[in-house]
Amino acid sequence: MELRGPKGVEEGHRMRLTTVLFLGILGLLGWIFLRFPLEARRAEERDLSRYQLLSLPADLPPHWQKELAEAVARAPRVQALSPAASLAARNVFAGLAWVDPTTLQVETALPLGFAVRFRIRQPVLQVARVGASSGSWSLVSAAGIVLPEGHSLAHSASLPRLITPVPLPVGGRAAADPLLQEALALLPEYHEVVRITGLPLVALERMPGYPADAPGVPPAMAFVLANGTRIFWGRATEEGDPRDPGMRPKILRLQSLLQENPGLTDLNWVRLDGVAR
Repeated sequence: MELRGPKGVEEGHRMRLTTVLFLGILGLLGWIFLRFPLEARRAEERDLSRYQLLSLPADLPPHWQKELAEAVARAPRVQALSPAASLAARNVFAGLAWVDPTTLQVETALPLGFAVRFRIRQPVLQVARVGASSGSWSLVSAAGIVLPEGHSLAHSASLPRLITPVPLPVGGRAAADPLLQEALALLPEYHEVVRITGLPLVALERMPGYPADAPGVPPAMAFVLANGTRIFWGRATEEGDPRDPGMRPKILRLQSLLQENPGLTDLNWVRLDGVAR
């Protein structure tokens, strides 16, 4: 047994108090240490809707602006410095049918959040959709992607038209119809004819007189002038059809004919392909 006087008792109380204070300080420091990173992480987490969107295309239709706002509002909460944050932001834009994902760039740009750059899909062809009303056209990109309604490019009305109706998927999806694919493959030749001859081509259509589609055989096409004259062109040179001359021989034939009949004004149709019927 140890006996203590008043001084010893006082020192014992002081030691116990010091120990309690020391443990209390350790606990407080531990709480701060554990709590602070959590609060910091929470401070970093933000809805994508709270990030500022910079430099949207000037001709973005109101319908698409609304669609973008709704997509951003549905996006998950992200941490600005997390590698997954840029991917989440990218997915928001890549999911929009009118955004060209090959041009999409997402960069962290604190304190605003992300700098997002993209271009909208560009149409190259107006297409008559099976079952659509007359005069209704869908826009298709060079990759065969159907653009959703609302495209506001001023030059869309002057794009070539595929006037033979084809089945098309919803906006944002690729069309696999062989007639449309052949029309897209022929567009470079179509524009080359316009450049070299100056003829006012306005449309493409399936050439008449061919048998029903055979698997793997693209349909032959005709170019249509503004006055209704048809140039029976055939298939795209890249198809390598041995029965059909390439683009250059057909253009030479057309130039020779134009010397005799400028503008093809007195003709209903001209056959340039080499397939005999």
